[in-house]
Amino acid sequence: MTVLDPQLVGTPISNRSPIKQLTPRQLEVLALIAQGYSNAAVGLELNLSVKTVENVINAVYQTLSIPTQDKVHPRVKAVLMYLEALRGG
Repeated sequence: MTVLDPQLVGTPISNRSPIKQLTPRQLEVLALIAQGYSNAAVGLELNLSVKTVENVINAVYQTLSIPTQDKVHPRVKAVLMYLEALRGG
């Protein structure tokens, strides 16, 4: 499991990033995923059911126009977009 520096994950996101379109809850879930949390662990951390976490993640994919039937895993793509946004990209 990869663990990211919490300071990096809490960094403001560039205004040019599509990540800015996400709701606060979607950002919260995506930040935990970027830290390596599983869906079940995200649910425990945020007091949500696993089904709710899955729904939020699917909404993230939809908002960011990430295809779920692609060669790249959508969860990885979403995290890469998030990290790029944190770097100011």
